[in-house]
Amino acid sequence: METVKTRFAPSPTGFLHIGGARTAVFNWAFARKEKGIFLLRIEDTDRERSRPLFEEAVLEDLRWLGIDWNEGPYRQSERFGLYQSFFADLQNRNLVYPCYCTPQELEAEREKALAQGKPPRYSGKCFFATSEDRARWEKEGRLPSWRFRIPAGGVVRFHDLIRGEMHFSCASLGDFIIIKSDGVPTYNFACVIDDALMGISHVLRGEEHLSNTPYQILLYQALGFSLPCFAHLPIILDEDRTKLSKRRGDVSLRSFREEGLLPQALLHYLFTLGHSFAEEKELFTISELIDSFAIERIGKAGAVFDEARLWSMNGTYIRGLPSEELLLAGKEFSREFGKDWNETKEKIVPLIPLAQEEATNLREFVTILREIYRGPDTVSLNGEQEKVCHFLHGLSFEAIDWDDQETIKKKLRAWQKASGVPPALFYRTLRMILIGREEGPELHRLLWALGKDEVMRRIHKTL
Repeated sequence: METVKTRFAPSPTGFLHIGGARTAVFNWAFARKEKGIFLLRIEDTDRERSRPLFEEAVLEDLRWLGIDWNEGPYRQSERFGLYQSFFADLQNRNLVYPCYCTPQELEAEREKALAQGKPPRYSGKCFFATSEDRARWEKEGRLPSWRFRIPAGGVVRFHDLIRGEMHFSCASLGDFIIIKSDGVPTYNFACVIDDALMGISHVLRGEEHLSNTPYQILLYQALGFSLPCFAHLPIILDEDRTKLSKRRGDVSLRSFREEGLLPQALLHYLFTLGHSFAEEKELFTISELIDSFAIERIGKAGAVFDEARLWSMNGTYIRGLPSEELLLAGKEFSREFGKDWNETKEKIVPLIPLAQEEATNLREFVTILREIYRGPDTVSLNGEQEKVCHFLHGLSFEAIDWDDQETIKKKLRAWQKASGVPPALFYRTLRMILIGREEGPELHRLLWALGKDEVMRRIHKTL
């Protein structure tokens, strides 16, 4: 059986987007499940927009997400000589021709076709140009791009692993550029050569690339390459069911990392964007996610990116982490804590489960943890609350077994009854004194985590 080999081929023109991350995850998971090879290729032929900064950011985000690769990263900018050799072969066989059309002429041709209700495609007029025409254009300073000539008649057919049998009439395809006027290969040309020479067996990519596939298949055939298997993933939609824009900076992995998203939560969520599970679980290990992946479980319909669901899933993963692991994950946000983060670890650890219950992201977790650890700077109480505070101030805390949460819980009930105030007022006031707000962790657990001395200190401080 042929070894499965997949790839992720980002363009370093911006930060890694949710859509690109989903593509990377699906290719990686398929290769890992099939005991195959996953490679990384940087498609940096866009000289104006490609930046080393973005390439480094993509690599860092993939590592953060837990995506590893067996080969690469390869860079298309380092392979131009290779593309030129295949281009020369097409030239020698008269399968390409120079095109001298200006961008303005091409746009006018496009608008004319749309006005006539026709699909915009290149007319092929430069194919019929005479040597005199070409000499005149070159004298004007025009540099030609090179177009691949679409065979007359016929149909391009292929089987998509998600969408089934696909076919495109050659009559609907226009001659397309494979080498730009500056000598740089286009995406369709470089991609075909790289995928073929790198032995890619399966190409899993977004639905927006479906229209590129017939052009690429024609190049595969012209260059004598075997076709890979294609699978076009469903489009990712915004909550208003429009296409999720790559220009939305707040859906880059970098923005979610900065807000305190856990990589394991995002990894799980990305698997749900167009892919279903045989077994629904709140938490998956990485190996379980890989084992659950199947191309057959990818749907055709658009997948809605529900950010609220993502953060809810993140909260579930936060609650499922061991305290020490969560403390380490939150360290990136420890500027909220200051020097206390490292110097008072023993006091912080018992408080972690309390902050863990409420937080949906790491930034929020650290903020809540800091709030519980430090307590309020000042507390403003109304008249009824002051009565509760005076009552608490007169209590003896020495007789309680502070190592037993159930004992503390029973004592709290007894104190509330003895205070003569309603339970809601008593408990909210005590919580206000301890952490500066009326809502929060269960009181008996809060008292146990803080300890006798700290509870007494905060009550006395308020008075």
